[in-house]
Amino acid sequence: GEEGVGAVYKGLSASMVGLVHVAVQFPMYEGLKARWSETREDGGIDAVAVLSASATSKVVASTVAYPHEVLRSRLQVQRDCPSAGGSSRTRPAIVAEAAAVWREAGVAGFYRGLVPNLLRTVPSVVVTFGSYELAKEALSSSLADPAIAEPFEG
Repeated sequence: GEEGVGAVYKGLSASMVGLVHVAVQFPMYEGLKARWSETREDGGIDAVAVLSASATSKVVASTVAYPHEVLRSRLQVQRDCPSAGGSSRTRPAIVAEAAAVWREAGVAGFYRGLVPNLLRTVPSVVVTFGSYELAKEALSSSLADPAIAEPFEG
């Protein structure tokens, strides 16, 4: 059926809440990396600082954003499997689902599955951020060499 222009933006607010994870993780990573690698004299990357900053920022961002992930997953299950139950449609689905989680398990319900999620995602982000920092350092030092940098200069 036709739902009109409103259908285009349906679910947008819930998706915007999902950006909290990124808004926490990246600034925190950069801040911790800068703070923890200040002692390095040669200006190169400090592997321990990168590992620590990436792991810490991921844990904090995931912990802050995890309730949204729980709600999003529950809403997807309801959409894909209507027999899984649904909440009252007298209020926005995400609000109704948050109330249902609260009634079922309290605060703990919003963090169900967090530890397995962290065990899966933290090593991945450590490898990703570490690889990024190594590649950035390699490119910076390569482009500092006049023989390599010359073709790239305007």
